[in-house]
Amino acid sequence: MSDILAAAQDEDAGPGQPEETTGTLSSDISALQEAALSDGIVTFSEYEAALLSHIECAESEGLSIFDLSYDRVYGQFEYLFSSGTADPEESRNDLETHDRCYEYHVEAVEFAWTSRPSPGEEELAAVRPAVASCLNDYGIDVSTDFLVDEALQLTYESEIPQAVECLEPLEPWT
Repeated sequence: MSDILAAAQDEDAGPGQPEETTGTLSSDISALQEAALSDGIVTFSEYEAALLSHIECAESEGLSIFDLSYDRVYGQFEYLFSSGTADPEESRNDLETHDRCYEYHVEAVEFAWTSRPSPGEEELAAVRPAVASCLNDYGIDVSTDFLVDEALQLTYESEIPQAVECLEPLEPWT
């Protein structure tokens, strides 16, 4: 993920950075989105990096992003944003700014992420033993027939940061 974030920080002009010649914001998608989409599979890390790039863009344009969370029911990040203005015209401009940042940095990746087919029980059964073994190695007691939410909760409650890596095979179910 650090490579993806580094790529996002190294990008040329995009929303949040006026182009030299026109002073307008680019309408193309970012190199970060192109890279995430290039292999036809968007990972959670790629989705998260694209979202963080979008947030950085929006905040650089004066918007405040808050209440960021991941909705596991809908399989996507949610957040609220505000510029703190009550002026309807400024609010419209802020919405347009947000939308430009969103389209440039995350829209295509989010669409690919939320449109992916959900893996079935067979795929989950195939990764459960390795995940359970890894978590057990960290002292987190889960059986090989664990529920995904149970494994997530126990891992986060354990407060063992390294154990989060054990959950990577579960990304398609989170």
